[in-house]
Amino acid sequence: MSRLLLVITLFLSLVSCDKKPDLNKVPPAPVNLMTEEKFTQVMVDVEILEATLKLKLIRKSDIRDRILIYYDQIFEKHGITEKQFRDNLEFYNKQAARIAVIYDSLEVRLGRMKSELDLKPDTTDALENLKRKR
Repeated sequence: MSRLLLVITLFLSLVSCDKKPDLNKVPPAPVNLMTEEKFTQVMVDVEILEATLKLKLIRKSDIRDRILIYYDQIFEKHGITEKQFRDNLEFYNKQAARIAVIYDSLEVRLGRMKSELDLKPDTTDALENLKRKR
């Protein structure tokens, strides 16, 4: 798997194994701290990529070669680096209340995107009908 996913997985494992985290202690902010809004926008794209990979919409043989390219495209789109993303992910994950707000917003946005896609007409049936008529 990609090194980014490995880093995220290891980080989340370490955070979840912490003995007694002090929820009132705010960790130092990274140098290039993203606003919660911008971080949420990045996470929308990350979640879409992760869902695409989980649903195997990308050929298995292409995943290893392309996953870093896909993440780089997300980072480029949002004008950030991989390090900035990791630092912000670590920062927000250590603040339960803030990350909860971010994930709530993420869930709403992804739900809205799904609803918009569900409202678009499905042209598959129309194409099938045209093929049958010929």
